[in-house]
Amino acid sequence: MRAKRSMERTSGSCIDKLSLDALLHVLLSSGLSYIDVANACCVSRTWRAVIFPGAAAIVALDTSWTRWTVKREALHALGRLIDRGASEYSDQGTNFESMAIHLREIYVRSIAKSLENVEWNVKRAAVETIRKLGQHIAPFTGEIASRLQHGNEEVRRATVEALGKLQLYAAPYALEVANCIQDPDRYVRWAVVEACDRMKEHMAPHIWVFLNNFQNADNHVRWVSVEATNRLKSYAAPHVELIARRLEDEESYIRRTAMQLLLALGNDAAPYAGSIATRLQDSETYTRWLAVQALNKLPLEFVAPHSNALRATMETFENYMKIVISQLLERLTEATQ
Repeated sequence: MRAKRSMERTSGSCIDKLSLDALLHVLLSSGLSYIDVANACCVSRTWRAVIFPGAAAIVALDTSWTRWTVKREALHALGRLIDRGASEYSDQGTNFESMAIHLREIYVRSIAKSLENVEWNVKRAAVETIRKLGQHIAPFTGEIASRLQHGNEEVRRATVEALGKLQLYAAPYALEVANCIQDPDRYVRWAVVEACDRMKEHMAPHIWVFLNNFQNADNHVRWVSVEATNRLKSYAAPHVELIARRLEDEESYIRRTAMQLLLALGNDAAPYAGSIATRLQDSETYTRWLAVQALNKLPLEFVAPHSNALRATMETFENYMKIVISQLLERLTEATQ
């Protein structure tokens, strides 16, 4: 209450008489935090009550000497102002609503700019503010996505994280996020993998980007591409041919991942039973076992031509695995009688 009364007394005069920099000094010296500033706007719906705390928060973000903790509170304040403006100002008339939308755009640009702050903690606060705003920030997602090509790797990483947390509101930029799997920085690449977890159905149409990078010259790019594809495997059916081709890769973990994807696809993998059967002789035991399981899920007419390969690989397994293969061969024999 003390903070709110203080804000009410000062907002009318300070906004007219002081520059924004001087205003920030007044706020800090008075002991008000930016949470106080954000809360103070709730006591009135006048223009000054809206503009005053927002302007102060923007100055805090743009001023180099401001502590990162203050910048974090300034971001939270802007988030509250945007959220409140979207829900409460729309019933105040056309002019009021128009101004509220204009202010929201200014605030969003300030939040997006904070993704470029030198302090990682400020970037994290900006990402979290963007996540909380969700649909309120959706019309300005392009302002955030424009930083995917930023020269600083931490800015690119924070941008990918922010878009991932926006989920469906970032859908128009899903391909741009997917292409960041080839970013020079490994932390940016991993942020893409995490984005696949959060916006699966929007990243799914671009799974081919990751499948194509299974053969990238960079080991880490190949690995994160595999991880991203695994996050989207339930959407892989349209790309079954590309997946089957990866069974011939020199890297065992690429072959293993391709086999796992084909196993998950079930009958959709049937036209590539021959490619699956070639892995019954793979150098890695687990990949051979995955091949057996994949064939076991297919219609018998696709498996029958590979019965000899199944008999040959059965000798490389023990116990339960042998039983599964034996039962599959029995089913094949019965089907041909």
